[in-house]
Amino acid sequence: MAAPPSGTAREARQAAGAALASVIVMTQAGQAVTFTILPAVLPSVSLYFGGGARGDMVAQWLAVFPFLGLTIGGLISGWMIALLGMRLLVLLASAGYALAGIIGLVAPQAAVLLGGSLLLGLAAAFMTSGLSGITARTYEGAARARVLGYQTAFANFCSVAFGLGAAFAAQYWGWRTPFAVYLGIGLMVFLLSLPSLPGGRGDNAGSGAHLFAVLGKGWRVYLAGGFAFMVATTQTTQLPFLLDQNGISSSGLRAVVMTCSTICAFAGALFYSAGQARLGEGRMAAIGIGATALGFALYGLWSGGLAVACLASALLGLALGLFVPIFFGAAMRVVDQGESGQSIGLLNCGIFLGSFLNPVVVAPLRRLVDLSQLMLVSAAVVLAVGLAVWPYIRGRSRRRLLVASPSPLSR
Repeated sequence: MAAPPSGTAREARQAAGAALASVIVMTQAGQAVTFTILPAVLPSVSLYFGGGARGDMVAQWLAVFPFLGLTIGGLISGWMIALLGMRLLVLLASAGYALAGIIGLVAPQAAVLLGGSLLLGLAAAFMTSGLSGITARTYEGAARARVLGYQTAFANFCSVAFGLGAAFAAQYWGWRTPFAVYLGIGLMVFLLSLPSLPGGRGDNAGSGAHLFAVLGKGWRVYLAGGFAFMVATTQTTQLPFLLDQNGISSSGLRAVVMTCSTICAFAGALFYSAGQARLGEGRMAAIGIGATALGFALYGLWSGGLAVACLASALLGLALGLFVPIFFGAAMRVVDQGESGQSIGLLNCGIFLGSFLNPVVVAPLRRLVDLSQLMLVSAAVVLAVGLAVWPYIRGRSRRRLLVASPSPLSR
């Protein structure tokens, strides 16, 4: 009969268990803050790099380079887990995330700063993938569902708290201040992971030819998700400049406006299930399209005042909160059950790639129209595309309702 563990050993196991639970709750936080705390300081970044077209472009690329890193990281995370194992991948990724924060704090040149931004996205993708795998391996059933809820709630809390805190701090210590958040999160994940994460490697199934098979089944969903988020990223890359132009010149107040979007996105996602059950997915998609168009239109017609800016931001956030589960659900439906994880990864790649391409598409438009007109153009594009795809959305929604409804003969 084995001797009971000593008090020291028991305390060590309890400490490791607490560290593991803490780092698992942080699974989504690194990815969430990657692209939510920088937009408020973009005008200051532009001025630092000379202002004008060049300064604006550097600032916009700084906001979207993490999306490129997240896209690449999403594509190759499976291979990285198979090569390194989840524990080592998380440790290296969290160290890289902290290094990206250091680069942002000290980099004097735009190229180095953008390189750090790319590293930030890669590290966030690897960190999230590794911790998600450990979450699935550690928890099952209802316990896993609760943990996923805690992860989402904590990620949204971090987006709001760090977004506001970093923006107000930037007014006193400069535009580089938000990068200290990345350094802090990276170090915290690394230090919590070191004593607590289990070892082991992932398997190599589902890569190679299987990746292209899943892509062939779901490419329409991934393309639609990429387009939707390319349009939505206009809020990240262009809105800070519109706010600055119309009198909201402090980074703190800009963060307040953008936080309205984050809070409403969280609310939209949280109540999506209830709304979908009552209205159907087709009507939920219509609400999302309408909210997006109305939010952009309000910004296009807006000439000043905090209240209207917050309302427009809230509408765009509500739409985002609805579209995320709509696209994720569609990505799962178009493939077999065992392929859902790979399909979600490809959807994320489409979303991040679309977001990364936003400045490429918007830059030529900025030469033709001003910022207010750009918002009106975005509203018109959303409405036009929404009307074009509505018959398809309505048809798919009706077919799912017919499949889900029980036959009278079965009662």
